[in-house]
Amino acid sequence: MYLYLLCFLVCSSSVFATILHLSPTELDEVNKRIELFYSENNTPSVMNRPTLKYDIREDRVAHPNPQLAGDRQLSQNPLAQLAGKKLSKEFKQYRCEKFLKPLFPQMDCDSKIADATWSTFQTNDKLSDLTKTWIDNPTYQLDEIPTSGSIENDAWSDDYWRTRWGQTSYRYGLSEFNRETTYNDAISSYQSETEWNFLGQTLLPLDISKKILFWSPAEKYDLTVGDETFSLTRQQKTAGASSVDSEGNVENWFGICHGWAPAALMAPRPTIPVTTKVKQNIDVTWFPNDIKAMVSLSWANGNYTTNFIGGRCELKEATTLPNGRIKDQSCFDSNPATFHLALGNMIGKAKAGFVFDKSFDYEVWNQPVIAYETLYFNPLNTNSRSYDWRKVAVPYDRYFKQHDRFQHPLSRGRWNPQLSGYDDSKIQYIVGAITTVVYLAEIRPNQTLEIQEDKKYRETYTYDLEIEAVNGRWAASGGEWHENSHPDFLWVPQKGSVPKINFDQEDITVSLSEGANAQLTATAQKASPLGSPLCKVIKALLAESTGTDTYLCE
Repeated sequence: MYLYLLCFLVCSSSVFATILHLSPTELDEVNKRIELFYSENNTPSVMNRPTLKYDIREDRVAHPNPQLAGDRQLSQNPLAQLAGKKLSKEFKQYRCEKFLKPLFPQMDCDSKIADATWSTFQTNDKLSDLTKTWIDNPTYQLDEIPTSGSIENDAWSDDYWRTRWGQTSYRYGLSEFNRETTYNDAISSYQSETEWNFLGQTLLPLDISKKILFWSPAEKYDLTVGDETFSLTRQQKTAGASSVDSEGNVENWFGICHGWAPAALMAPRPTIPVTTKVKQNIDVTWFPNDIKAMVSLSWANGNYTTNFIGGRCELKEATTLPNGRIKDQSCFDSNPATFHLALGNMIGKAKAGFVFDKSFDYEVWNQPVIAYETLYFNPLNTNSRSYDWRKVAVPYDRYFKQHDRFQHPLSRGRWNPQLSGYDDSKIQYIVGAITTVVYLAEIRPNQTLEIQEDKKYRETYTYDLEIEAVNGRWAASGGEWHENSHPDFLWVPQKGSVPKINFDQEDITVSLSEGANAQLTATAQKASPLGSPLCKVIKALLAESTGTDTYLCE
C-alpha cells in the first residue's frame, strides 16, 4: 500500500525486540501483520487477522481461548469467533441484565446494538469516565504519556468458576469434570446437606474435618457461617438454570470472570490456608484458592461503583466496510486513542490496572491488564520506529491521504451530525503505534499450601493515532485500529471500592476461631440466595490469609 514500505526482518527491528521481551515468534507475527496491512496488494480481509496470544509462563503461543478448545472450531474467518449455540434475543437480554447491567448501570440492555452503524455518534468513550477517582486530571498529551508501565499492587490469577460446573460449588479438589460434562450432570454429582448429615452421624469430628477438606468453596462458606442448609451452595448450583440448552448444558465460557477480574486488582492476594471452626470442634480448612473463589464471587454479585468506557459488541459476525474496518460502531469501541490514553494514564502514571473485555465478539472474557509498552512507527515508512512519537509522526496531508485506507469512506476525525459524516480538519499528524499488553489469565485451582503461580498472557495490537493541537500542545484525539480483533470495553471499580449488599449493613460479629453465632447465620442465610458472601466474612478470611487487615467493609 505504501510506496516506502521496507522489507520486514526481525533483525531490522532491534528496538522492538526490547518490548516486554517479545519472543522471535511474536516479533515475526507482528512484523508480518504490519507488512500485510500496509502492502499495496492487501485486501480488506487483512484486518481480520487475529492477534497472537502468548503464554508468558509456559513460553509458548496460546490457543485463542484455551478454556474452549474442546468445545468449538474456529471458522475460516477469525472474526466469527463461533462459541457454541447461536444467540437468541432472549439469551442476549438475559446476559445483559444478569451479568452486565449490575456492573454497568448505564448499559442499555434494550438497545438494538446490531443496528448501529459506523457513523453512529458515540458518547461512551470518554477517558475521564475510566479514570474517575483514580486520576484527578488525566492527560491527553502524547508527550506526557509514558511508553511503558506496570501496576504496583500484587494482582492475582484465579479460576473463572464456570457456570457449567456450578460456579464456586465446584469441588475442584475432588472432581475431574471434563469439557463434555454437562451442567445437569455437574450440579447433581453431590448433595451437600445429605452428605453433611451423614458425616455427622457416622464420623468423629477429626474425620469429618478430613472429609470436608476437599469440599467446594461455597460449601466451606456455608459451614463457616453456620448454614447447614447450604444456601450459598444451592444458589451457585442454580446460577445457570436460566441458560440451560436442550442438551442440559450451559455455554462453557459462562462464569464469574467479571468478579475475579476486579477482585484481582482490588483485593489482597490470599497466601496461606485459614482454619475456621464449625460446631462440635470440626475444622474447615480454606486453601488460598477457596478464599479467592469467595472474593471473586463477592465482586461478581456485590454492589460497588464502576468506571466504564466502550461498548458491547453482541454480534456473532461483524460486518465490515470496503476498507476492512468494522461497520458496527458498537464493535469498534473503544477507540484506539482511548485505549492508548487509558494505558498511559492508569498504568503508566497511576500504576493502577483496569479490566478489558479481551474478546470483541459476544463472548465476555474480562482480563486484568497489568503492564504495557508502546513503540511508535512511521506509517509511511513502517520500519522507522521510535519510543519518541515526534521522530516518526507524519503530517496529515494530501500525500498521506492518498495512501490511507480510512479515507474511503472517511472515518477519521470527529463525527459531525450536521454533516452526517466525519470532520478531519483538525488532525495535523498521524503516528503508528505497536502496543504490547500483559494481562492476567484464568488458572485451574488446586489445593496446595504453596502459592499457585499466576498465568500471564502477552498480546500486541497495532493502530494509529490522530494528533491535534490543543492549547498549544499535541493531543491524541482519535485513531484507527489496524485489526478488527481488538479490546471491547474497559472498566475498573472506583478507587477504594469494596462490594457489599444491603445485608452487609447489619451489625454482625465474625470470629473465625470461635464459630458462627446465630446472628451471623441468620444474616448469611438472607444474603446467600443472592449469590453474595458477606463482606465481613471475606474481610476476616483475607486478614487471616494475608496477615494484613486492609479490606474495608465499613
